[in-house]
Amino acid sequence: MDSKSDEEKVRAFVSLYRIPSALISVLMTPVVMVPALILEDLGALTPRVHRLTVALGISGFFWLIFVAVEVMLWLVYRAMVPGLTASLSEVAPEVKAQLRTISVQQRSLQRVILFCVLAAVVFLGLALVALTGRK
Repeated sequence: MDSKSDEEKVRAFVSLYRIPSALISVLMTPVVMVPALILEDLGALTPRVHRLTVALGISGFFWLIFVAVEVMLWLVYRAMVPGLTASLSEVAPEVKAQLRTISVQQRSLQRVILFCVLAAVVFLGLALVALTGRK
């Protein structure tokens, strides 16, 4: 960092993203799960398949809201980055090379995590089809 004030500005900027992101995650989890659980347990729809479909629809709606809010927060954060970094000095070429090697290592880890998440989603989808497909 160029100065102590730049460091404080970056810390405040990171907090600006991290705190709302954590709050959104913590608050949206019960908002997504509670209506679906109440409907699934106390719903008056006769076939279980209909109750499960409506419960998943409600949860899916709230998950879409959750994703939209997170994307909006990320876009605001990303738009603010150029204004924050304009006063900072340029990074030396040897540091840029170190950053590239780190990003290559992290990219392979990200691919593994993405594959695991996709496999879990496919498995969950197959389980839902198997559970709701019986007559």
